Amino acid sequence: MVLSGLMPIEVKFPFIPLSNGAGEIVAVGQGVTRFQVGHRVAGNFQQRFIAGNPRPGVLEESLGGR
Repeated sequence: MVLSGLMPIEVKFPFIPLSNGAGEIVAVGQGVTRFQVGHRVAGNFQQRFIAGNPRPGVLEESLGGR
């Protein structure tokens, strides 16, 4: 979509596409209680987009692709 100019938002370069990621926690800091070593995690780059068609503005709020 980026290369063909079809992104539904304005793309400003430099642009890093594809912000998907997943992994496993290998260490936590002192006092961390919510996460533990071995937990499997994935990033959530569109935190306000839960389901359905994205509402206007949701892509601008994305934490990824910047």
